[in-house]
Amino acid sequence: MEDAENQDLSKSLLFKRFKTENFSLEAFTAEEVLYMLLSPYMGDNEKTKSTARLLLSKFGSIGSILSADIPQLCSKELLTRPEAENLKIYTAFLRHLYVLNAPMPENISDIRGLTNYIRAVYFAQQRERLYVIPLDENGKLLDIHFVCEGERDRLDISVSRLKDLLFSDRRCKKFALVHNHPDGTLRPSQNDIETALSVSRMMIEYGFELTANFIYSRGRLKDILDHKLFF
Repeated sequence: MEDAENQDLSKSLLFKRFKTENFSLEAFTAEEVLYMLLSPYMGDNEKTKSTARLLLSKFGSIGSILSADIPQLCSKELLTRPEAENLKIYTAFLRHLYVLNAPMPENISDIRGLTNYIRAVYFAQQRERLYVIPLDENGKLLDIHFVCEGERDRLDISVSRLKDLLFSDRRCKKFALVHNHPDGTLRPSQNDIETALSVSRMMIEYGFELTANFIYSRGRLKDILDHKLFF
């Protein structure tokens, strides 16, 4: 998405295009996306358009804006706290639309499809979040479940919740884990490696095999079990 100067923005026209594009943002500029997120509560007016442009100028990118927390958004003195809170709410809603319209791949071996789906799941996330992907014995994806959230650079897995999620589907025989690195690195930390080994040993006792443990960051996946980097 490229920034647009002097773009003729209209909330009704933008949302009509958004629906026409099957809720994809690929055809929109960064300014248009930000305007769609601001206009429902700031109004369809010149001040909102100016705020969108100034936010992009201050933060540098749409990704930096949407990943910022509320104090960071308010620190630039361009948004009030209620406006920043609303921006986070609408960002979460946009992420939900992304996930709903991103097709879940049929099999764990479809790495391109999996990467596209995971990209939607982690849209504008600024904290590490862990998801579990239950698989049947042939590697078919059964679902994806949120497990827990950590700090920006550390994640401690809730083993009891993970176990409960895997037992919730009788078809589940294997599973994959995926967590994000908001700082942009795909290098696994020592905690990542030790946790993966510990979880793998514990879950095998319950009959579940860990087949992949992905790190996601900025459109790329890395499986730290076999050190493969995808895209």
